Amino acid sequence: TGLEGLRLIEEPEGTRGNYWHYSLVIDREEGSHDRDHLLKSLRENGIDSRPLWDLIHTQKPYRKFPAWQIDKAAGYVKKVLNLPCSVGITDDQITTVVQAIRKFFK
Repeated sequence: TGLEGLRLIEEPEGTRGNYWHYSLVIDREEGSHDRDHLLKSLRENGIDSRPLWDLIHTQKPYRKFPAWQIDKAAGYVKKVLNLPCSVGITDDQITTVVQAIRKFFK
């Protein structure tokens, strides 16, 4: 990304992503530069993005069922933002998203 504290989510060894979502990890602890503030800023600029869904085992109907090998998932819930994506997204739209993110973190 070229911005400190921001990176795309990595693929575990032996796997290959389907790139259904482009997930940005915000590893910044500064209150005004966290995931939720970036989400709000993007929305204010007409850019739709969303946080990760809550983990299944934390939802009420599934709380009694154990989670399996999700050692990183809980940490990602609070710091990952899924960026706009589509088979029809244009280069100009991608540039708009990137510029909005860069502006937010300056």
